[in-house]
Amino acid sequence: MDHMKIPFASLALLICRVLSAADADTNLISIYLMDRPAAQPWPRLDAAHLKELKLVSPAVLADSDFLAFDTTNHTFVITGAAAKRLSLSIWSLAKQDAPGWGEQVPHVHNTGDFELIPTPAPFVIKASGESIYAGAFYCPFMSAGFTGPVVMARDMLIKTNVPNNATFSFSIQLGYPGPLPGTPDPRGDSRIASAVRKLFANKH
Repeated sequence: MDHMKIPFASLALLICRVLSAADADTNLISIYLMDRPAAQPWPRLDAAHLKELKLVSPAVLADSDFLAFDTTNHTFVITGAAAKRLSLSIWSLAKQDAPGWGEQVPHVHNTGDFELIPTPAPFVIKASGESIYAGAFYCPFMSAGFTGPVVMARDMLIKTNVPNNATFSFSIQLGYPGPLPGTPDPRGDSRIASAVRKLFANKH
C-alpha cells in the first residue's frame, strides 16, 4: 500500500498547483497582500525577489472590484465593498503580530468609522496572473518611510456600514513621503496598461 501513496501525493500536489495557477490567471488586474510580519524590515520587495514573496491568496483586489484604473496618472477606484475587504484584511494580518491591539479589531470610533489603512501593508500587483512589482499600502499619518511604489487612499476612514454605492480612490505614488533620486519606477509597466485596457473593454 505504501508504494501507492507517493504517486497519489504527487498527483494531489500537481492538481493543487494547476488550480492555483488557474485562479491566478482568471484576473487581468489583481493585488495580493503579503504574508509577512507587520513590522519592518519586510522581505526584499525589489524586482529580483518577486518570486520569493509569500502572498496571501486569494487576491484582496481583483477585476470586479475596479471601477476605474488610470495607468497614466497611476490612480484607481474600487467599490465600497472592496475597500472594506481590503481594510479588514490588513487589520487581520497586522493583528497576528500586534497582540497589544486586543480582541476588538478593527478599532471602531464612536462615529462608526475605522482606519482604512491602519498600518503599512506590502502588496504585489499582477497583470494577467504575472507578478509585475511589489509596493506597500500607506496613509499620511505613518512615520516610516518607503522607497518603492506606495498606494495611498484618498479617504483615511471607512464606515462599518459602508454603502453599496460608495467608491474609494487610491493613488500609486513613488516613495513615501517622496521619491528618492534614482529610484526605479515600475508603475508604467506596459503589461499593466495592456491588462487594464482589456479589463475595461470587457466591462463595456
